[in-house]
Amino acid sequence: VAGDDLDYSLQLAHFDNPNVGINKPVTVLCNLTGTSASNYSFTSPTGIVADVTPYLNASILVDAVSKEYDGSISATTPTLTLNGILVGDDVQISGGTALFNNKNAGENKVVTVSGIIVSGSDALNYAINNSATNSSSVIVPKAATPSISVTAQSVSKIYDGLLSASIPALNVNGLIAGDIVLATGSSAQFDTKNVGNNKVITVNGVTYSGNDALNYTLPNTVQNNTSSITPIILDASNDLEILPTSKIYDGLSTITNLSINLTSALPNDDVSVTYTS
Repeated sequence: VAGDDLDYSLQLAHFDNPNVGINKPVTVLCNLTGTSASNYSFTSPTGIVADVTPYLNASILVDAVSKEYDGSISATTPTLTLNGILVGDDVQISGGTALFNNKNAGENKVVTVSGIIVSGSDALNYAINNSATNSSSVIVPKAATPSISVTAQSVSKIYDGLLSASIPALNVNGLIAGDIVLATGSSAQFDTKNVGNNKVITVNGVTYSGNDALNYTLPNTVQNNTSSITPIILDASNDLEILPTSKIYDGLSTITNLSINLTSALPNDDVSVTYTS
């Protein structure tokens, strides 16, 4: 009525339950206020509906994992932690399959856990993705072992007074099926300069190439113990210098002061020639 002192205030509004849903009933309670309030009767509105949408600020945290290179993208399932769940709510996570983004060794690699099961009486009240990632995981290169090794083929040379050897072909053994790693040496030398069989050569400065070279930790020196140095073959007619000599007649045909020089000995080698007749 015109001139009456009358107003209203919202006393209470609530859903029938706190859970997510569409077109959920809403109960609204209002109070009349003012000096004329007692002259009026007021019925709170009915038929009001509204939506409760899922909570968006919850997430799954994934711990970092580490493994030695094995040629696959599989990862151990990491520890998963729910973040952002409201106090008192019942939400759990379980399961999931973890995979690296690729098979190669490296740091700060991405691991994705998919197929995570979100459960609990309040699970439907949260918009939680069933996959989550971690970008600080590691695949360490596979180390050389008795089954993963680098071998050098045997080499042979004619004695030349030096330790140097021709660089042999190198083989990388025991790689994971399908992997490609090639080895190349920069220098090689024998253990001693002397002639012999089953001699040791050491290949230095070994480097590796190929699509999977960085997935392995392999040695930069390689040895072979079946190499050889063969003697220099000397020819008396070409490699010996026989100096003319003479003697006073003594009734004998023998020569006791013949001078023979070896012309083909390597510098600094200690080699002499003796004769018997």
